[in-house]
Amino acid sequence: MPGPTDQAGLLDLLDDILLRITAHLSLQERLRLPEVCRKWRGLLAGPSEAWRQVEAVVVLDEHESWPPGAAGSPNTPLQSFCRWLQPRLAGLEELRLALDATRLLPMAQPPCLPADLLLLGTVGEAAAVAAATAGPLPLAKLSIQWHGSAMLGWGAGAMGLPLRNLRKLAFPGGTRLWVSGSSSIADDLPSLTDFGLIDGLLVGELDTPWLPPSVTMLALAAVGLTRLPGVLAHLPRLQSLVLDHNYEIGSAPLNGLTQLTALQELNLSECALTSFPHQISALSSLRILYLHNTFADAADLAPVDWEPLRALRHLVFLSISGNSLHHVPTVVLGLTQLRGLHLEDNLITRLPAGAPVLAGLRELLLDWRAALGSPASLAGAAALTRLILNDHLALELGPGAHPGAVGALLRTLGALSALRRIDDVVPEGMVTSISTAVAHAMWQLGRACPHVELGTMAATNAGWTLSSLVAGLPHNDGLALLVPAGVEGGGGESGEAQSAVAAAAGPAG
Repeated sequence: MPGPTDQAGLLDLLDDILLRITAHLSLQERLRLPEVCRKWRGLLAGPSEAWRQVEAVVVLDEHESWPPGAAGSPNTPLQSFCRWLQPRLAGLEELRLALDATRLLPMAQPPCLPADLLLLGTVGEAAAVAAATAGPLPLAKLSIQWHGSAMLGWGAGAMGLPLRNLRKLAFPGGTRLWVSGSSSIADDLPSLTDFGLIDGLLVGELDTPWLPPSVTMLALAAVGLTRLPGVLAHLPRLQSLVLDHNYEIGSAPLNGLTQLTALQELNLSECALTSFPHQISALSSLRILYLHNTFADAADLAPVDWEPLRALRHLVFLSISGNSLHHVPTVVLGLTQLRGLHLEDNLITRLPAGAPVLAGLRELLLDWRAALGSPASLAGAAALTRLILNDHLALELGPGAHPGAVGALLRTLGALSALRRIDDVVPEGMVTSISTAVAHAMWQLGRACPHVELGTMAATNAGWTLSSLVAGLPHNDGLALLVPAGVEGGGGESGEAQSAVAAAAGPAG
């Protein structure tokens, strides 16, 4: 330690403080620190706060062998990474690993993930067994990006490292994942709450219990589903189900939804349904529902088809965008418990004046054309805190539109005292034309609404999720959501019901 007259330097700080500082550096910066001096080399040699989170990309070469910890395997990039990571595993809580297999030669059989990676840095069966007996790893979040075929396997037996603390497992893109049931899965993964497979392909024994009953969040987005997987019957605690972009579901029966009595979030966007999913009326706890571009032809739906929504008394967010609707369904107009409503990418030219749903909304997303055609209706949205406007080409305001629609809209928005933010959707990388009415409104918006923050968005996926709802809507810039009376907050793990991969993917609408 420095004397009374000495000047203290960075390395004179307590080791714990130094490690907390390094945790904020990038992985590349942390890897270079041991080259600075012995002090840093010693601090970063084993498990510590600096290695609590690791995000790495490993480029595999043609000499790679599987599993990566097999005895006699060559010194490959993955082996080098495994050996580096092994002494730090005892402090690792989150690992995001992208495996680039473009140079990898064809394998005799697909890898078993994450089991094959649980031999990280060990060589031979004896070392693996010794590591397994050391106790469960603290690893709680694991993301594996693998472009290719793989089998889902936990490797919790003698040849693997215990994963009893794992809560979140995600395959964020490109994985063709084969699954099968296991009678010991509940014992192997007693803490798993979140599972996600995004932009891949799910195959195998889908109706078996290939996930433990502890799972509360399941994201299977764009994975080629043709029907609801039977594993849902084995997930009694499921609170969030994301199934968007499974275009082949179409006319498949959705009766499996009725048994998900704990479900609070459901995403059926981009599933090309041929009829309205009337089974949702049984989801009495549902709070968030995405039906963005859900139907093969929404014009075939009659007003009575939307009636199941009436039973969802706890619903606080609804997206029915992208369905080519000419009018907001009558049932939706009466959902006074809604706090968020997305209506963009429809053919709606005006909202009915005095619609009960408007009075309680905190967030509204709709096209400029509908906004310009509905100044009198929007005046009833007295609690609105955020307005998102989409589609600059409001060339037709609809029959009977008042020529002073721009001025009327600006006066209405200026009078909404609760309004705090207005966002305009500007698609990233796209050159868009702006109609005269929209350009005029955008030019005058700041002057008409001096109390409102103006912003832009690259897409319309504002992204309400169960976790953000419980956490106070961080996507809404901290604006508080006033949950309707009688709607209780989620307990236990519900605050983390949305996996990081699914959030990153963002629900449509």
